[in-house]
Amino acid sequence: MKKSKSKVEQQILKDKAFRRVLAKRSFYWFFHIYFAHYIKYETAKFQREIFSILEDNNVSNVAIVAFRGSAKSTITSLAYAIWSIVGDQKRNYIILISQTQQLSRQMITNIRQELLANELLIKDFGPFHDETTEEWRASSLVVTPYNIRIAGISTNEAIRGTRYLQYCG
Repeated sequence: MKKSKSKVEQQILKDKAFRRVLAKRSFYWFFHIYFAHYIKYETAKFQREIFSILEDNNVSNVAIVAFRGSAKSTITSLAYAIWSIVGDQKRNYIILISQTQQLSRQMITNIRQELLANELLIKDFGPFHDETTEEWRASSLVVTPYNIRIAGISTNEAIRGTRYLQYCG
């Protein structure tokens, strides 16, 4: 039996302005609105804690350890990177660090795919890509409308001294 939608969920579906404001302020709602295609199960308590930690501007460093298949990479490396662009946090230089260059390139590819194909995300916050002015490579993306860069590096690469415009890595 299908669960009926709450009043908030109904408003999210029909009211773009409400949906945008809610998604900008809450990473939890951003994920559930624009990344619903990744959700297979009810959100677990530890996942709600991850959303809460990532929403908190007072937290500067965090290490998240969870079991394989718990959606930690989808939440942190994909959805959070995009929410950092369009949400209230407004990051300008995002660096994703992975064990290998191949994995970091895959993270950038996944972000690029969502920015180009996620119809609701594009409708509410896009467009993200302008082929005439933006840099979209295997290891980094520049999203000119938001004045941000997302770069992927491996753990054996230097991060010191990297920058995007006046923003340091």
